[in-house]
Amino acid sequence: MKADKEKTGTYLMIALSAAGFFLCLIRPQETGKAAAEGIGRCLGVIIPSLYAVMVMSQLFIRSGAADRTAPFFSLAGRLFGMNGDEFAVFVFSSLAGYPVGAKMLCGRAEQRRINSERGSLLCGLCFGAGPSFIHGCIAAQLYGSTWTGRAVMLSCAAANIILGLVFSPMLRKDRTDSKYRSKADSSAEMFTECVSESGRSVLEICFAVVIFAVIAEMIRSCGAVQALCGILSDISGRSEYCVSAILGAILDVTAVSELPSKDYSLLPVISALVSFGGVCVFFQLRTIIRGRFSMGRIVGLRIAAAFLSYIVCRIITPLLITGKVVEAASVSASVHKAQSPVPSVLLIIMTVILIARNEKTVK
Repeated sequence: MKADKEKTGTYLMIALSAAGFFLCLIRPQETGKAAAEGIGRCLGVIIPSLYAVMVMSQLFIRSGAADRTAPFFSLAGRLFGMNGDEFAVFVFSSLAGYPVGAKMLCGRAEQRRINSERGSLLCGLCFGAGPSFIHGCIAAQLYGSTWTGRAVMLSCAAANIILGLVFSPMLRKDRTDSKYRSKADSSAEMFTECVSESGRSVLEICFAVVIFAVIAEMIRSCGAVQALCGILSDISGRSEYCVSAILGAILDVTAVSELPSKDYSLLPVISALVSFGGVCVFFQLRTIIRGRFSMGRIVGLRIAAAFLSYIVCRIITPLLITGKVVEAASVSASVHKAQSPVPSVLLIIMTVILIARNEKTVK
């Protein structure tokens, strides 16, 4: 049974790869434009917003600070059925970006501090876009105001908290107080390794964003998808362009930057998309997890989180929007992204050099 499933998956991957290859040959301009847009999002948004926080998260873990601050989170963690160490990951993952929570939990799984079932549940809860991405890619680019970013962050955090409380009885069953303390490290070598590892992770994210931008363009070029966009447009009352952008964001959440700007009625939808994360993020998590946790459970939890985030945002947006729309409309938008791609390109080059040197040193 397992062998048949693997064969089916292999044949499907071959068929999809062949279809994608021929589509790139047939429609080179469209796929080239999609790749360029993906690269633009990486240089203008992803690298400036994620690189620094990825390095800081690695320093927080590798220096031993994460383990030493765990006791401060112990009391609050009991409410969610988590020990202090796990609740620290829950809080930190909401601030550091999508892959960080999974990375921290995988480290604990390797140390046999959590089992696969508990890790799968925690991985679905320790999941967040981080303020840098939300404010840089959504609040500034789409709305030119900070309160919209706060609304999305609050909605996503509320969804995770609600899910955490719902599943707290399951987590409480096998909760154990963590007494593990990693060795403190403040060496220059550790710092260099954190910079190198974070650079590698950000580059992997960028590569995934670019290829998913091309995949999204391939899907949009299919007649069936265009027909689906037309049907959904009629049902929702949104333009086909808007529906197409939403479907693209389901594949890659960074595509939310292509949604119509200044449309505040889309804010709950954007909040749901950010809370869900998108297929591209799930592929990144799968690479990090490497079979340690159940991806099915993680995806299921994120679908539930997207639904909750949408509801919360629908409730709080009218409360926050009063007096803010006029204020935002009277101020020119300040986009929090790189004014020039040159710094991001130089950062990529320096990171590649650093990674290459580290690999030579290891050998």
